[in-house]
Amino acid sequence: MRIGFDLHGTDLAPRAELEALDLIRLEPIEGCEIVPIGKVGLESEIKGRGFPFIIAEDVVGMHEIPSVAVRRKRQSTMAIGMQLLKEKKLDAFISAGNTGALFGFARLILGKIEGVSRPGIGVPFPSEKGYCLLIDVGANLNASSVDLYQYGIMGSIFARTVMGIKRPKVGLLNIGEEYTKGNESMRRTYSLLHKSSLNFVGNIEGGDLMKGYCDVVVTNGFVGNILLKFAEGFAATVGNLFQKAIESAVRRKVGAVFIRSALSEVKGRLNYEEYGGGILLGLPQTVVLAHGRSSAAALRSAVKMAEQCAKSDLSGLIYGAFQENDGG
Repeated sequence: MRIGFDLHGTDLAPRAELEALDLIRLEPIEGCEIVPIGKVGLESEIKGRGFPFIIAEDVVGMHEIPSVAVRRKRQSTMAIGMQLLKEKKLDAFISAGNTGALFGFARLILGKIEGVSRPGIGVPFPSEKGYCLLIDVGANLNASSVDLYQYGIMGSIFARTVMGIKRPKVGLLNIGEEYTKGNESMRRTYSLLHKSSLNFVGNIEGGDLMKGYCDVVVTNGFVGNILLKFAEGFAATVGNLFQKAIESAVRRKVGAVFIRSALSEVKGRLNYEEYGGGILLGLPQTVVLAHGRSSAAALRSAVKMAEQCAKSDLSGLIYGAFQENDGG
């Protein structure tokens, strides 16, 4: 299996990406060949590590306007990665770069699975029972009820195939548990999910999101993106508060070992490095979006996610489901 790897995505690119390649050399993922894609000047760095190298003429900056980048940067690392996917020369592609541009290149070059109204981005989200899949987190800010219903279908397939959950519980993020809550679009989405064959458990409020009631949580990209960034900021704040508590305990010689153990467990559960990134669901090939602040460990986790999705033929399973069902 060949996985394309954008060398110019993270905030620390290409340093973080090169460190990820070093980590992958030390801890290889069985059956995976990593194919780095980067600008001229990195040849010796990549070949010295024993990887093949594909040269791109350009890169997309994190602050570039996605629509402009998609029009003007057809020889960028992202564009080349998508083209190689389309030509079946890669089995998956990973980038930690500009979300809008990555999504734009994917739609332009790869298209979407027949029957899917609008692809979405799903991200593993921490809960008391492990992780749930939160979809969408930024692809579509104004999703229709049909879009949201289809996110439930695609998210359920991901949870069953990649997360190993036999009958995933699907919830709709809303302002109340009652089916009458929310605006007309939310009520229509509830109706579509309720009438479907999905294991729909109803509306879920924000306060219950991390309690593990659902395996898949459906929302639009506007709410999902805010929620995801809030969770990341909250995790960082909790970590800082625990660290201060440890320092205080050390000074007072009281319970430092126990506090440090608790901190390690909480940070591990909230750490995005464990899952690496989000998956673009609804595309005919596997595309994984890693976090812009990804470390080497997080990027390796993103590679592992891409490998799992491609190996299980996630896109093919979604395609099959939408041929059997018109998607709403």
